[in-house]
Amino acid sequence: MKSMLCMEKTFGCFLLFGLGMLQHVSAQDAGRMLNEEPRIQYRAGFISSADVTAIHKLAESIGFEPVNDATQEVSGGEELCILNSSNTEEGEELLDEVAGWEATHRFEVAASTWAGLPKQNATAVVSRWQPWTPGSYLNRSSVLHLDSRLRPHHRRTVLAYLGNDHSVSEHPGVTGSYHGFTVFPCIETDDIEPKEAARREKMCSRAHRYVKLAHDRLLKIHAEGMALHPDKQLKFLQDHPELTSLPPLAPSGVRPTNWIWTPAQDAIPVAAGAMHADSLSDLAEAMCKGRAPGLRVMPEPGSALLIDSARAARRGSSLTIPDWRLWHTGCSPTMSSGHRWTIQLFFDDVINEQKTTNKKNGCNQAGHQQKHQCAAESKQ
Repeated sequence: MKSMLCMEKTFGCFLLFGLGMLQHVSAQDAGRMLNEEPRIQYRAGFISSADVTAIHKLAESIGFEPVNDATQEVSGGEELCILNSSNTEEGEELLDEVAGWEATHRFEVAASTWAGLPKQNATAVVSRWQPWTPGSYLNRSSVLHLDSRLRPHHRRTVLAYLGNDHSVSEHPGVTGSYHGFTVFPCIETDDIEPKEAARREKMCSRAHRYVKLAHDRLLKIHAEGMALHPDKQLKFLQDHPELTSLPPLAPSGVRPTNWIWTPAQDAIPVAAGAMHADSLSDLAEAMCKGRAPGLRVMPEPGSALLIDSARAARRGSSLTIPDWRLWHTGCSPTMSSGHRWTIQLFFDDVINEQKTTNKKNGCNQAGHQQKHQCAAESKQ
């Protein structure tokens, strides 16, 4: 379904950049449904400017750690800070940290209410992104990804924008476009021609199929190795180094899928001897640079997105179903005033995760024949 943004052809609905019309969202679209199916909803002023500043100070106080290929908490940015108050000893917080924890709690409560799901064990994560430098090839520091990446029971995401390194009040005239857009290349909007929409559908669904098939192949190889005698398993692993890319088991006992898409995957031919397919990564890059139409969200400080990342699991299954139309990435900020800051909370499907945990416990207590059945179900 096409994005609802441009059903009203207002002046603020478009920006003209170079060759194409680029649809964007700004603060005037407070509370707007950007896309109905899958749902992408936008709210301006979701976090107050005071709370934005307080979260900045809290994250700076806790400290950041680098993001790398092994990072599971986020899929973009160069640094992250996990806001887990249980890691702070009672009585050691400074006044600024107290204000930061209170701001984080308000964000978590509001996000849970908006998502319609309990927080459970989810933890708010702040990401920090390097600014774009002239001459660099990429205008973004995030790979294309689905938020179900390494989260087999993920259902919804709340992503809020925290501006740059400075507090909101220090730069009241700086608009969100300088802080780095979030782009959704697979969402059809009114400014995308039918032929282009069909091309994008082909690219986006192909990426989804490729990642799923690659994951399923790894699971099959892994099962073959596990069926061998323990004395032969080390040799099998040495013969299949690709198994090192298989994600570890989730707490529920399910092997999650790494839903990312890279330029290297774009370079793989669709079939043997065929030409390379159109590049989804290049499309996202063009949207970051304003050279291709589509939905990109202006990250006004304090604004937020609610994303219906996955559909409920099919009957008899324990896993939610990621929506291939929600591939997205973050663009780097286009000015050298500082980093791009975001805060995210990822919500799991309560019922399905509980069912999976119960099933895992049952499998652990099952007999030999039932354990084979459990192993087969875990590959789904």
